[in-house]
Amino acid sequence: MASINTTSSLTLSVITWNLADITPDPSGIEELFLPQPDVASVGTSSDLLIIGLQEAPHAISAVVSADHLVDLFGNYLSPKGFICATFNRMSITPGLWGLLTMIFVKAPLLCYIRGVDSLTTRTGVGGLVGNKGASSVRLVLGRTTLCFVNCHLVPHSENNSKRVQEIKYIMEAQYFERSVTSHFTLGMHMSGHDIVFLFGDLNFRLEGRTFDEVHSVLTDSSEPDIDKLLKLDQLQLEQVKGADSESHLHDFIEAPITFIPSFKFEPNTDEYSRNRPPAWCDRILWRVHKKCLPKANDPNPVNLLRHIDYNLHKLPRISDHKAVSATFQLNINLESLIPNVIFHLSEWQIGYDANIMFDVMKGTVISFLPWDWIGLYPQNFSHIQKDYITYVYSPVRHGRLSEQQTFKVRMPGNTLPKSSGFYRLAYISRSQNCVLGMSPLFYIRPYVD
Repeated sequence: MASINTTSSLTLSVITWNLADITPDPSGIEELFLPQPDVASVGTSSDLLIIGLQEAPHAISAVVSADHLVDLFGNYLSPKGFICATFNRMSITPGLWGLLTMIFVKAPLLCYIRGVDSLTTRTGVGGLVGNKGASSVRLVLGRTTLCFVNCHLVPHSENNSKRVQEIKYIMEAQYFERSVTSHFTLGMHMSGHDIVFLFGDLNFRLEGRTFDEVHSVLTDSSEPDIDKLLKLDQLQLEQVKGADSESHLHDFIEAPITFIPSFKFEPNTDEYSRNRPPAWCDRILWRVHKKCLPKANDPNPVNLLRHIDYNLHKLPRISDHKAVSATFQLNINLESLIPNVIFHLSEWQIGYDANIMFDVMKGTVISFLPWDWIGLYPQNFSHIQKDYITYVYSPVRHGRLSEQQTFKVRMPGNTLPKSSGFYRLAYISRSQNCVLGMSPLFYIRPYVD
């Protein structure tokens, strides 16, 4: 895969959606990404797409390397050039609903991601149950560390102090053991990342208001007085406390809210349910580490992250929550970066052994127990860990390469696909849970007797 020879401005989108233990059908997933009134198309034009689900059903047949919701989203997104780099699920118990965090990226970026790791932090029933808590994923893109924290906190207006304690616990507890660069160095606390996104069903409510009081503000005029309600928003009230709040929320930024409350709706409608006063439960916040902020004397300051939009999705309607999305411009330097592994392609033919030749760059760290491997993938695959057709283990000895070297390994012909077509190779690092190199698409010729 070619190197990226530019300082890149990438687009990153975050979507949070409480599914209320309902599995969306393919048309529902398509609705989520289609343009809607006041909402531009989200995700399909982005370079990175982070999807955080709460109360996400978990099929009992799903196994560690597969998840039916990952497959559903992947089936829609893979033809649009996305690949699931990783996902992380936390459920109440195996087979029941819980939190699901998915990271989809455009294929050319896969080779520039390192140090992928995930964590779960349970806060339900004193930390014993996974109905509430956080499902987090960390990765390094180029030289920028990113952490995505998908949360579902305790509900109800009277439990605000418990929500504050849950956020405090999550932020203090999350420490990623896997190194950001290799298995030879230490891990990182959540707060040490260059950018942290905190999102999900945070469940903050409007302080001391009934359904009728909130609903009248939203419906008495053609332009609801959202600012009047936001003055009662428990999350913003916590933020203005600054360091006096134990939540650490004052460290985070949220874009101005210009949309109606995301909860609680009657399923399959746009009507609020009288069971709860409407509230902005579903939120997306972020924090850029102070070391990454532009310096006062910098003649050409560049903001690492710039907010673009923040919206509620009226479609799909299957849940009592509406999905909420935010889009950002991520300014990171990928100039002159090249993958750690570069493939040299030769002609392949069905039924015959194929030789794989590749270069491994100086300084590359190769895994030991379990070994790195090279997978063969179809043209539009959706998940790097499970969609391979066949694989071989890497012949490279473990450790850090002191110089660039060329290697060759054979892929037996009897393991190749039975149909001709376009495929690609990917070199998978076990120690860093990432792709060190990916080939361009190449054609495997039909068998000729």
